[in-house]
Amino acid sequence: MTDLLTAASAPAFPTSLLTYDAVYHVPQRTGYTQTLGFVIPFAAKPDQCYDEITPNDMYTSLACAWSGAFIIAGGLSIAVWIFIRALSMHLQICWDVTPGKKFFYSAQGLGWGVIAGLFTTTITLTGVSFRFGDACHVNSEHSMADFWGPLLGIAGMSAVVQLATFAYCINVYLKNLWSDDETQTQSSAGLPSYTSSLRTRTNSAKAVYRRVRKVVWLQWRGIVIVVFILIDVIFFSVVFVYLDTREHNSLHDPETVLPWVICLMRNPTEKEKCFEIGQSMLVNQATVTAILVMLALAGIQSFLLLVRWPMFTGWKLWFQEKFTRQREFVSLDARRFSSDARTFELLKVGGGQSPAYVATMQSPILEAP
Repeated sequence: MTDLLTAASAPAFPTSLLTYDAVYHVPQRTGYTQTLGFVIPFAAKPDQCYDEITPNDMYTSLACAWSGAFIIAGGLSIAVWIFIRALSMHLQICWDVTPGKKFFYSAQGLGWGVIAGLFTTTITLTGVSFRFGDACHVNSEHSMADFWGPLLGIAGMSAVVQLATFAYCINVYLKNLWSDDETQTQSSAGLPSYTSSLRTRTNSAKAVYRRVRKVVWLQWRGIVIVVFILIDVIFFSVVFVYLDTREHNSLHDPETVLPWVICLMRNPTEKEKCFEIGQSMLVNQATVTAILVMLALAGIQSFLLLVRWPMFTGWKLWFQEKFTRQREFVSLDARRFSSDARTFELLKVGGGQSPAYVATMQSPILEAP
């Protein structure tokens, strides 16, 4: 099921990327590379086992190396760009600051720099191998310092920024809800009274509320995407950190895996009988399946939230411009309402005829000397 969801989700990100680039001409930084990490093993069908007890890793399987690299790059890209997206919305909503070119280029340099540094460190020091499923994932050794720690840190900062934005929106809404509509009065000395000051604060609160409501209405899709991806990243990271911790404890405390080993020795041909014992030792199958389904649905969720009707109209116009024969520029103002040019009149700006002037347009006649 997860393979089919991934195959359905894979075209979603490139479609959105091409739409914003070819139709809207807006640069995108969507982390669709993570989806490619699950599509490669779906097409290649790699062998997970190097021998009877050793799984393949990135040094023994090319499909493992590519799938693991795409998953790491995609996960880091999603986390970094979600943080930048959350920060951009926070600046617009809370501080009324519209990020410009300086913010864009700074975000590009910082974002891709962090992604490249963490990707190189993870691949070099930690590596990837088949741990579960057909795709390769980050190994346990050094993974907390190289990959999961920074990933959780970036996701945590994104969550804090997003919660601060939500808190500001709730605060503005409550201020507008509780605001007074009292009339402005003045004291006997001619100075603004308490009611006048209250009225001023009320108008200010309503103005802020209208601005925030407008920005939130324009950015609600981005806010929902940030929330969904944050949930996926945090859940995915916590489960893998828990899995690595249990594996580390099992290596240093063999007694925890002793019941499972004894069960395998007693049932060498019926390993299914030891399935429940193995599930209780590490992470159960339901949790792992939930992770894979959430990652596979990330592309579909983002596409459904980003798709808009003008996209289809834009693609229609794009195909018409590329494949139709008549592509001359025709101005709408070029329509001729009268064949006689002398009937044109000079009108006022406010409408109606000029009472004193009627312009007569005549074609110049060139006479031979």
